[in-house]
Amino acid sequence: MSTLERATHICLIAVSVLALGLLLEGRFGTRRPSGGRAAATQLVGKHLAVAGLDWKSSAVNVVFFISTHCHFCEESMPFYRQLTEIPGRRPQNLAISAISRDAPELVKDTLSGQHVNLDGVYRAPVIDELSSTPIVLIVDANGIVRRVFEGRLDSSREKDVLKIVAAGIAGKLRT
Repeated sequence: MSTLERATHICLIAVSVLALGLLLEGRFGTRRPSGGRAAATQLVGKHLAVAGLDWKSSAVNVVFFISTHCHFCEESMPFYRQLTEIPGRRPQNLAISAISRDAPELVKDTLSGQHVNLDGVYRAPVIDELSSTPIVLIVDANGIVRRVFEGRLDSSREKDVLKIVAAGIAGKLRT
């Protein structure tokens, strides 16, 4: 075996050992950043402060955290429209709002273009847990986040949100 072959084998072994060590340490693979998916669930049980949003005006608040540049948000618009068109919904028992880091006027234009009529659109505070979109938050009258639904919702999770909304309309939601 030549010196070059020997050096190549030693380098390959060293790189393999290093890669294995990093893999075991967790530096390779799919890691979520601290503010990424599943981070929003850390908001459950915490107060959500949004300037201008009066939580006490409604027993149950559904809040969409959206972006005008998010294709999953756009794909979720039919479900959001369905929520806002539920018969019997009144703002005092169920308020539906949107928060976004985008300009409220831009968000309002996007939502009205999709025929999603909300009770309010607000500028989102910078909260590490709110980094991905879309997110649906269920917030009580004290501003405490009770449930979090992240990403584009499948039919099962849409049904979960609809059950919460129905309970809110009936005044039977225990948060």
